[in-house]
Parts: sequence; C-alpha cells; structure tokens
Amino acid sequence: MKILMVFDFDHTVVDENCDIWVIKCLPTQTLPDSVESTYRRGQWTEYMGRVMAYIGDQGVAPDRVRSIMETIPFTPGMPELLTFVSENKSTVDCIIVSDANTMFIEWVLQGVGLREAVDQVYSNPASISESGCMELRPHHSHQCAKCPVNMCKKKVLETYLSEKADGGEVYGRVLYVGDGGNDLCPALCLSERDAVMPRKGYTLDKMLTRLRDEEGKGSISAKVIPWSSGAEILQELRDMNLKKPLSEEVLFSHEEDGRGGPQPREKTSSVHVVALNPNLHSEMIQICLIQHRLRKAIKASKCSKLYPRRLRKQALMVPRWLSYDPHD
Repeated sequence: MKILMVFDFDHTVVDENCDIWVIKCLPTQTLPDSVESTYRRGQWTEYMGRVMAYIGDQGVAPDRVRSIMETIPFTPGMPELLTFVSENKSTVDCIIVSDANTMFIEWVLQGVGLREAVDQVYSNPASISESGCMELRPHHSHQCAKCPVNMCKKKVLETYLSEKADGGEVYGRVLYVGDGGNDLCPALCLSERDAVMPRKGYTLDKMLTRLRDEEGKGSISAKVIPWSSGAEILQELRDMNLKKPLSEEVLFSHEEDGRGGPQPREKTSSVHVVALNPNLHSEMIQICLIQHRLRKAIKASKCSKLYPRRLRKQALMVPRWLSYDPHD
C-alpha cells in the first residue's frame, strides 16, 4: 500500500512565507499603512486580496510577481526530498495543503522543476484578472472553530482520503509535514500508524509539546517526529519504503456453498495472502474493500440477518488495516 505525504508550504517546503516574500516585487519592498492596517485576525486571505490589488495598482505585472516568487528559498533538504518523491510515485503519493494560494505554489514548484512530485495542490484559488491583477478566493467554507475561515486543513485531508478510498485507494500510512498552528487540526485526525512531522521550534512543534504536557501522550494518536531539514524526513521515508512488507490473511474465498453464497475457509486450509507492498494487485484491493464494506454493514447491524452466521463471523475478521475511515 502507498504512503501519502502531506505538506504545508510556507516555512515547510519553502523557508519563507510566500505572502510576505511577494512584497519584494514592489519598488519600495514595503506596504503602506493604509493596506497593512486592514488586516483582521483570521481573515488573512481577504487581506492578501487587498495586498495583491495594491501591487497591481502600482503597475507590477504578473510576470514580475512570478519572477520574484521563483527566488524564494527552499527549506534545506526539501528539493532532495521532493525529487525522491517524484522518482518513487509507485509507492508515494504527495499533496500540498496550504493557506497560501495556488498560483504562488505552482510558480515556485515549476521554477525548480518539481511540480511533478506533487499530485494535488489544495490552497486558495488564484487567477489573473483582465486588468492584470491577481485575484484570490477562499479555498472553501467550513464549520471548524479552530481554523481560519477560508480553510480547514482537516476537512481537506479527510475529503481527499475519502475520495481516494471510494476509488479503491487506501493508504498504508500518512505522513503530515507542517509548521504552523493551522496544521494542528489535521494532525489530530491521524491514526496511530500515521506520523505528524512538526518543524522543530515552530508553532506546531510547540503546540504538540504543550498538548502532550497538558493531556498526556494519548492526546494525539499519530507518532510525532520533529524535523529540522528535509533530509530527516527523507530518511524517515526511505526507512518506511525499506521495511519488510507486512502480510495479512484474507479469511474469505470466492467458492460458493450449497446455498449459492460465499464459503468461508478454515484457517488451516489454503487462504489468500495479501502482501501490503507497492505491487499489491488492484483486484486484491477491490476484494478487500468489498469485505471492508461488508464488515462495516454487519457491524452496524444493518443487514446481519441476510448473511449466514459463519459468513458474518468471517467478515468481521477482515484485516484491521482495512478499517480506516477518516469519517469514523
């Protein structure tokens, strides 16, 4: 099964804040008080819309903005990490979930030839208007009281995992890499086999430390692995790829019993063995997902009377690694 890498962008993939870096495209490299004073807590994207409008009003062309964004420095080790991801797409998927904007992120990644490493970019949509100014829109609406009004990263991650599962893709592990306060919400929804990787000394690292001190280690299910450079994350990813694949018995066969239904096998007889590795056949995945859905339905007592007792017992023994549902 694949690993999913989830990256924040500012102060994670790149070593600066894109929304601050863009000010360098102005002749004075500063904003007037009339713009800076309009910021309101939790309304950063709306504020950046006014910043980009001001930049456009000063006659700064989009090409100039792009050229400045392409000079933003990467966090040490991140180019090598993303290069590794791009070379191992059969085992690693990668998405970016950021409160910056889609255009800045695309420009930066394209500028260094690393766009192919990232499967999806989830950020505030940006576009160039007919007048030549960049316009920003909130990524989505949500009801999470912990997150900025324009984006809840937990909702983004849960929706992504749910859609992938519906398409037959279940990840063996999720590695969430971030630095900021808005990365805590998605970190708390990870499972015990996942990992949250906060940048050392940054807000997320401090918040996780405080959370563990106040509520104990059980306050977060995922393993916490702090990092200082992309090289540490790369080593962790390599170690995961090199680990010996696990095996699980799928206690279910496709033979039929006398009633025309599936016939469970005894554990001592021949069974299907599914290896949890990158080359797992899609047919096996589909079989396991069908069993997973059957197990959930039976467990919820929605259709228990429709299945023989032995089948109900076997269905409930589907490997536990299949039971992950971000909405549970």
